[in-house]
Amino acid sequence: NSLASLSMGNLGFVYQDIYSFENSRLTSYALNLSVGGDLFSFGTSNKIINVTGLDNQTSYFTINAGFIFQPTEYFSLGFLASNINKLELDLFQYRRGYSVGAKIAIVRNVLNLFVQTDFKERKELSTNVSGSAGFSIQPINFLELRTWIMGNKNIIDEGILTAIFKLEGGFILSASAHFNDAREKTRYNAMLAIPLQTISF
Repeated sequence: NSLASLSMGNLGFVYQDIYSFENSRLTSYALNLSVGGDLFSFGTSNKIINVTGLDNQTSYFTINAGFIFQPTEYFSLGFLASNINKLELDLFQYRRGYSVGAKIAIVRNVLNLFVQTDFKERKELSTNVSGSAGFSIQPINFLELRTWIMGNKNIIDEGILTAIFKLEGGFILSASAHFNDAREKTRYNAMLAIPLQTISF
């Protein structure tokens, strides 16, 4: 799988390619917009999804929206509503999803804790809730380490370890390893962020 993104202030573009998704290839193009400041910000992600099967190709459109509220530099609260327009793939309708998360800075710019709860739009919320929790630590200026677990009230589904390197010139390199509930590695991710102002043509 691959992903590429470009951000310019409050405007962002994201391209994602999933090579194998239930015997189909899924590509998406997203336009992200945000407004606000340090105290409160609101944003939307407007996405076109192309699904290519063995003998057909279809396109869909979905909208996500959310906000971040940060009353102090030590605490922030976020909310996200996904699939607001209730995307339908063939005859299957995806429910709206909601996420609520918080971050607490135990030691500013050094140690942060975060939690998030996710649930779908349905009546049986007690059986349809998942979440994640973790922390990040920055022992030195150019290195940040993150770890978190995801699951529901019955089982931990996945754990993730991430290292983020902040390089000279504003370049950022990150690498992640994902583990299942048996502590087996399931996949790796790598990302490189390039500040375009450092590139001349």
